[in-house]
Amino acid sequence: MKSQAVWDEANRFSVNLILMVGVIVSIMQLILHFTTNEKIELATAIILLVVLLISTIFITEKHLRKHFDQHGNRPTPDSHLPT
Repeated sequence: MKSQAVWDEANRFSVNLILMVGVIVSIMQLILHFTTNEKIELATAIILLVVLLISTIFITEKHLRKHFDQHGNRPTPDSHLPT
């Protein structure tokens, strides 16, 4: 990470995403538990969990690019970050 501020923001943001992933997977597990057999339930849960956890990396990176410049500094009111 470029700075402690970037590190702290990445950790804060990704923890929230991972908590949401846990909630989504738990809800899907509950639904699948009552509608499918065990093998389908397990396979779906594993695939969903892996896909969502990997996507948190890309979502966090996008969030950091939006809030920090390439040197790890937060923008000043008169500066503009590239999108």
